[in-house]
Amino acid sequence: MDKDPEQLERELTLLRSQTDLLAQELERRLRELTDVRLQARRHPVMAYLLGAAAFSILAVVLRNRIARLLP
Repeated sequence: MDKDPEQLERELTLLRSQTDLLAQELERRLRELTDVRLQARRHPVMAYLLGAAAFSILAVVLRNRIARLLP
């Protein structure tokens, strides 16, 4: 019932190569996910909305600070 050592070695080699391919794919996806320029090119509307939201939040924060400083 036991597999011969050569068969086990072939299976291990196959599993290692599959694992390497999966790790490479995960690394590629992570690089793409964290590439801000690439994401902005792929999703320009979302990039615009995110920029507008960030600008709006900054404007509100600054307005509140200025209002507290002025009598």
